[in-house]
Amino acid sequence: MIEKIAQEIKAFEAPELLMPEPMQTYVTWGLGLLALLFLIIAIRMSLRHKDWTPLVFFVAGTLASVTTEALSDYLTHFTHAQIGAIPFYTAYTRVVPLNVLFIYSLYFGAWYLFAYSRMLSGTLGKNNFLWKAYFFSTTIAYIFEVIPIHFGMWQYFDPQPIWFWHGTLPPHFAFLNSFSIIFGVVMMDKLRAVPQPWRPLVMLIAGPIGPIMGHIGVGQPYYWTMNAGLSQTWIDIGGVASIGTCLLGVWLLLLLGYPPTERTTSRITVA
Repeated sequence: MIEKIAQEIKAFEAPELLMPEPMQTYVTWGLGLLALLFLIIAIRMSLRHKDWTPLVFFVAGTLASVTTEALSDYLTHFTHAQIGAIPFYTAYTRVVPLNVLFIYSLYFGAWYLFAYSRMLSGTLGKNNFLWKAYFFSTTIAYIFEVIPIHFGMWQYFDPQPIWFWHGTLPPHFAFLNSFSIIFGVVMMDKLRAVPQPWRPLVMLIAGPIGPIMGHIGVGQPYYWTMNAGLSQTWIDIGGVASIGTCLLGVWLLLLLGYPPTERTTSRITVA
């Protein structure tokens, strides 16, 4: 019995990976420059609209790398290459590399900026935009990870649900990652109703929390089956169920956040 428990614990341990160079340097610098470009765009948008909301959006999305990455990595059988990694911070004894900060800038910060014009025009919930954005983000999230996984910058490890192609992430993660973006976008849109001067502070606090609320919330079937010592069949069921809760989540965001009357008529924009 003790030997069996030890084997099960061993199966859940993250593999030790050597961070590939010069790939890490290229990715960190490349993503860092892109993040800097979007930071400049956020500042220009803020100046143009005479409202610092775009800059707050970008910063809040970037800070989601602190609230979301460590916990989701720890619970999902995922690890960044640890040996030789340029550290951003350490959590649960694992190094989270610096490139993660810039990935979140582009994953959440840039997405918040992209949605800003639709927030202003009141069309975020119209014309199936959120559904289109969700499935587009899901596709990009899946394709994006092929290269870093191929070069060994990070790795998912078994057991995982419905993981048909080990050359990229288990497919349910693409749905979870995309929903965390959509959830964050809708939440930031609603936070524009917070009166000044508290609005920027509330957005900075809530902005990094939104992505992890979305990820853990709809991912509950996966997170529970993955970490409850259940069989592979139940883990597969949990992964499929989480895809279902993601789709349910988008529908609920539209239903509760943008009622039918708001999807057909212009709503008042909060300056």
